[in-house]
Amino acid sequence: MAIRWRVLVVDGGGIRGVVPAYVLSRLEADLGRPIYTLFDCVGGTSTGGIIAMGLSAPVVPRGDLRTPWTAAEILSFYLHEEQRLFVGNGRGLFAAKYVGEHPSDPRSGIAAWLREKLGADLTLSAAAAAMRRLEGSRLKNAFTTAYTVAAGEGVQPGPVVFDHVEASRDPDEDYFVWEAARGTSAAPTYFPVARIGRGALRGSNARPRHVIDGGVAANNPALYALSHLARESQVHDLREVLVVSLGTGLYNPGYHVGDDRDAGDWGKLQWLLRRDVRGNWSSAIMDVLGNANVLVPAQQLGDLLPKGHFVRIEPRIRYDEASLDGLDAPALLATAEQWIAPGGDGHGAYAALVEALRDGA
Repeated sequence: MAIRWRVLVVDGGGIRGVVPAYVLSRLEADLGRPIYTLFDCVGGTSTGGIIAMGLSAPVVPRGDLRTPWTAAEILSFYLHEEQRLFVGNGRGLFAAKYVGEHPSDPRSGIAAWLREKLGADLTLSAAAAAMRRLEGSRLKNAFTTAYTVAAGEGVQPGPVVFDHVEASRDPDEDYFVWEAARGTSAAPTYFPVARIGRGALRGSNARPRHVIDGGVAANNPALYALSHLARESQVHDLREVLVVSLGTGLYNPGYHVGDDRDAGDWGKLQWLLRRDVRGNWSSAIMDVLGNANVLVPAQQLGDLLPKGHFVRIEPRIRYDEASLDGLDAPALLATAEQWIAPGGDGHGAYAALVEALRDGA
């Protein structure tokens, strides 16, 4: 049975977005085509949501057309512009680490950066319509995930998805593209809660929301893409679907527990701060929850989809590469290059993906 639906989903991971951005830049180079001509649906969470919006927002002047950013251009952002996103707050321990809007520099902070890259007034529905008009485009939907933290006008706390399809149907869900990216990347403790929609600073006319990073619920958003296809009654057989899931690098060494009676009898402090099996300090509870959030959907889709219809590319990374906001983009790039290069652990999966996309062109 022929593959009718190609889905691309990208995990969250802050600066580690270097990894999927590099993989996608290689795909574009090896196939000689932009991502929007290769996939029907592109989605992501947090940094992956920023990548998904960048690949589906036609804002870049190229002759008589406006196209989305290429994956290579997005990779360049991660390598050279991270200091414009991670702008220190300076308000002390009881505030977010970085600002959303810098009060004295309108070009600094993640919100300003997103408006510059994704357009200050481009709505999700307008992006969808423009993408349909691009020659060779097969993109039918793009989405990000977030989590609403405050009840209000027609909303309840809980997970929310911003996507082209729903925005085109319902004006209350037609957020600016940059708002969909800002909401999905509002990582707790790193960035302030994102206020979007009506009444927000430079907000759209969509329903007002206060949202945080979708990674708290779906750092690997692959199941959202599949559920969308099912909801729209677009898939009648899973053999029609190819899901490509890109991680941002996994550091998961585990923890010593021991065999004596009291081993593993950890309280709040031990779960919040302890050494892993390699001797590195971390928050065990956050690592376990964060890694499970990525590994469980991959495991489920690997079991659910027929063999060869789920591709997961996730390099193993070192402890010093695992932070979300470090200045280690060059090291992450080298790791991604080695992972999918001939002889690398991910080369087989990457080569098979290239052939699958080429054969289905």
